[in-house]
Amino acid sequence: MMVQATTTRTSEEPVKKSSGRSIEPMRSVVRHWKLAAIVVLSVIILGVPFAWMKGKAKWRAEGAMFISPRFIRNLDGDSEYEMQSNQQYREFVQQQVRTVDRYDILTTALAPGTPAANFWILPHETTKHAIDRLRGALQITPVADTYLVTVAIEGNGPKGLADVVNSVLQSFIATSRHEALYDSSDRLNNLADDKRELTQQIAKLSEERTGLANQLGTTVFNESMINSLDAQLGSSMSALADARRSRFAAQAALGNKSGSRAPERNQR
Repeated sequence: MMVQATTTRTSEEPVKKSSGRSIEPMRSVVRHWKLAAIVVLSVIILGVPFAWMKGKAKWRAEGAMFISPRFIRNLDGDSEYEMQSNQQYREFVQQQVRTVDRYDILTTALAPGTPAANFWILPHETTKHAIDRLRGALQITPVADTYLVTVAIEGNGPKGLADVVNSVLQSFIATSRHEALYDSSDRLNNLADDKRELTQQIAKLSEERTGLANQLGTTVFNESMINSLDAQLGSSMSALADARRSRFAAQAALGNKSGSRAPERNQR
């Protein structure tokens, strides 16, 4: 009796199913083109008038100033001071950026009666409140890879923006020049007084020198320089000496002639 063994497949491997459907925007638009057209038309019809009514144009006034990496010469030395590294210069630039909107600088910029103050300070508004608004409105930005720093302000119209920016920059530059040297105003006044006294002394000494020159008959008092009058006097004395030598030679020759003729007369 023979037994034949057969094998049958009782189960199959499970088929993996995707957990979700992929999104195909273009296919969806093609299938629902009517709905897509209605949405686009609604956005155009309603969005354009809304943007026209609510949208406002912005005007921007911007000024740039140059931050030098070298300091000017001082009274102690004749050389200029130069920043030793790029990091040191960048820190100096950031210091200047934080100084532009300083309260005293903006107070000078919005001085009463200036065009910037007339434009920026609102009616019945205090100067302090206007300065606070200006500090919030100013955009002070260093320009990358340059020596420039920009100061800008935006508004709904072009009128008055440039006046405010120019006034702020002028006030900052004037303050920076004043603070470059400690107590520079008093130093300049002292230097002006010294200059005035020295000018008076020079004028007085010049008058005394002119009087001495008239008395001595000379125009210069320096040994290395030749006086024109002295040169003329020297040439005249030299010519006179030559004339005297010529006269002495002529007299000597005449005397020799007269001495040789006297014996001849005695012989006769």
